[in-house]
Amino acid sequence: MFLEMLPGACSEPPLALSLAREETPLNELETHEYATQAIQSKKPRRVKVYHLQGDDWLDHGTGYCMGEVDKGTLKPCFIVRSEIDLEEVLLQSFLEGNIQFQRQQETLIVWTDPAGKDLALSFQETAGCADLCDFIVRVQQESLSPQISLYYVLTAKTDASGTEGPREITELVTGPVNYPPQEPSRTSLQETLDLLTQGCNSLFARYKMLEFLVDTHYCDRLFTLFQNLEDSRDLEALHTLNDIVKVILYYNEPKIVEELVSSEWRVTALAGILEYDRSFPELKACHREYLNDESRLKTVIDIPLPAAQDAQMDIFRKDFVLQYLKNVVLPRSLDELALGLLASMVHANHIEIIEFLLNPHANGDFLQRLFHLYDDGDAPESKKRDAVKLLHQYVLVAKNNLSNQLADFLSALVKGGLLKMVTYALDNKDSALRVAGIEILATVIDQDVALVNLVSNENKEVDELEDVESMGADLKKADYADDEHTHEKLEQIKLNLMNDMSLPLLLGKLLLSDPDPALKIQAYEAIKNLLCSTVFDCDLSNRSENGVTDGDDAHRAYVKKYFEAFYEQVAPTLFRTFIDLASGTEEVKNAAEQWLQKDPVLFQHLCDLISFCCHEHEASICRPFFTKSRALDGIVTILALRVNVTLKLGVLRCFKGLILLDDYAFCCHMVEHDLFAPYFAYFTTVAARNSLPNSLCLDLLEIIVRRSSTENFACLAMHISQNYRLFLETKISYVSTGKNLIMAAKQFRDRVKDSTVTSVDANDDYLNDPHPSSPIMRDGNGYHSSETVNGTLKLENGFNGSRIGEENAKKKRGSYGENSSDKRLCLTDREKILTYQDMNAVEEEKNSHNMAIQP
Repeated sequence: MFLEMLPGACSEPPLALSLAREETPLNELETHEYATQAIQSKKPRRVKVYHLQGDDWLDHGTGYCMGEVDKGTLKPCFIVRSEIDLEEVLLQSFLEGNIQFQRQQETLIVWTDPAGKDLALSFQETAGCADLCDFIVRVQQESLSPQISLYYVLTAKTDASGTEGPREITELVTGPVNYPPQEPSRTSLQETLDLLTQGCNSLFARYKMLEFLVDTHYCDRLFTLFQNLEDSRDLEALHTLNDIVKVILYYNEPKIVEELVSSEWRVTALAGILEYDRSFPELKACHREYLNDESRLKTVIDIPLPAAQDAQMDIFRKDFVLQYLKNVVLPRSLDELALGLLASMVHANHIEIIEFLLNPHANGDFLQRLFHLYDDGDAPESKKRDAVKLLHQYVLVAKNNLSNQLADFLSALVKGGLLKMVTYALDNKDSALRVAGIEILATVIDQDVALVNLVSNENKEVDELEDVESMGADLKKADYADDEHTHEKLEQIKLNLMNDMSLPLLLGKLLLSDPDPALKIQAYEAIKNLLCSTVFDCDLSNRSENGVTDGDDAHRAYVKKYFEAFYEQVAPTLFRTFIDLASGTEEVKNAAEQWLQKDPVLFQHLCDLISFCCHEHEASICRPFFTKSRALDGIVTILALRVNVTLKLGVLRCFKGLILLDDYAFCCHMVEHDLFAPYFAYFTTVAARNSLPNSLCLDLLEIIVRRSSTENFACLAMHISQNYRLFLETKISYVSTGKNLIMAAKQFRDRVKDSTVTSVDANDDYLNDPHPSSPIMRDGNGYHSSETVNGTLKLENGFNGSRIGEENAKKKRGSYGENSSDKRLCLTDREKILTYQDMNAVEEEKNSHNMAIQP
């Protein structure tokens, strides 16, 4: 019975009770000693009393209501005393029998007493109504009147469509709950199902039902009944039992699910019940067969189980069972909340597993024994493969779910010898194993590349060299002689580690030869991360304003040696195709071209990798390899080959990146070997098209024009202007880029002729450039020439390997003083340049209309 509004029989609406008089303290009532102090309501609450007569609610006065226990009968009751005369009792109603109280609209309590009279209390304050409702709850739950109940009637809002009006929702707050029979039987299964289903309808009933299920271990009783029903092949009862178990899982109680997967007997019984699905009456699943298949859960290394076998299931078996229930058995039957509980339990179990693996005392040095498989030549290959799969599984678990534990877990793995396992996996013929290996390595690199590069803040080494940590600690305790000896030993170990390129070599092999495109990309990203200078504590390119390198010199030496080892041992293999295109025989060049045509994506990655290396590493480290090996020549040569256009776009991006380095020696190499010849040959084929290749080619020239105020770019502009002037004037006349480039070259020539202007004066930032250089002027290894060969600048000692670079730049910076007069170029050098420029200016005028583009 719902009370929505009180009719006009009363002088004022009970839901809007507004009495001007303030609440007065009722000392007489407060001083009464009741039989049960803990049960009575807190204090008198101002209220109006209503009786229902016919269809009207009649006002029976205003007073103060208390919930208390009657002294004479020891029965709980509502008692309302008049606010005018406290001796006058307006209402005394006992809470007895099976009365159903309803709380409506926050301030109303409505009920029907045992005599059949409909009563209502309208409270002035919400707190007063809540206080009396709490009294009802205490009376029921303390068993003073266990059969009474309290419902909360809520009014739901109109739905968005407006097709349905407001509707009422009834929620049980307290009351008697009907429980299933203590001992389930074949005849009581349907009753049990109905009662469990009803228990889901309210939070209170749900709580009480869960309390019953947990306290009585009711699922164990159902499992015992299941064995009898299966023996008798009672399909209807088995289907009902299946429904009961699903309803129990719908309760979403962790304690129940934990109990269900706590032992093999319970897991087997649960899986057996779930095999009998009413939705497929003619079919029976085979969950028990799958869970009991020992081949599904292999033991790679014997370890002490973290739980007693007779009491609980170990955490690894539990993980297998939970994953199977979550992913196979229950997704179709349960809602997202119930599946979310399983997911959270899987997560919690994973935390236990990772913590167990990190505890060598608990797991019997599991990791050490696991990685020892790869040192033991007699270890079965099957165990080695299973070990990779095992660790791959838990590395992904830690990566996806346990970010807080990931760093410690990966650090422990690397220190234990993870790289030996990864090396084995990457070199294996099994594609799945290679994928697992590269994913493990990628996870380690993503977390901290220093773990792989074996460099850390505390000079701690990893992998098999675990004793280095204690060695570093002993340095502080030893005397001077021992300290020096130990330090030398530690230094030698680090140098050996920096020269170890086995992992980059394996990654390079994967990148070049593996047929799996996804694996190629992962290998490429892993190589990039291994070559990233930012993984080290000391940034090699970080210089202070006075030109002094920050950080520890010894540490920098380790880092430099690591990168030099890469260019000596890995790069020649990785970039062999580019080298062959530039300096190989005709047969070798043809083979290289066929490979380019077959796998253009691979060589796009390699072009990007070259650009990355040149920008990431010091020029003195990377430049000697790319210039001496002529790998750069081979890259640009691709533009003249019949290969995929996307590969040519990658080459253009790489070429542009090298030019943007603004490096003197690279510019010398480009000019000396005329690397622009293939570029303009390709540009000729796309100059008349409105396409992306055309835009990239134009963009490269625009970059040179925009930066022609610096010497390196100005000299490139001069080289292009002298050798490809006809192209600039005719082939790209639809834009101003060609004319602007010719003008930039002329302005630079004029600037060099002017004895009062230098490139240093034109750009004072030149002094802050770590590589202030130009192929036109160089003090020790510079460009001094007055000749041209086939229209191309001839360099005299223009590039001589590692002799040009940071050392030469430092000499050049040291030769400049603060005064402007000290910034002038050497007069002898200027005369040589002017001689060269004047000769070529005359030559340009003669041949401006006859100059052809070089092939």
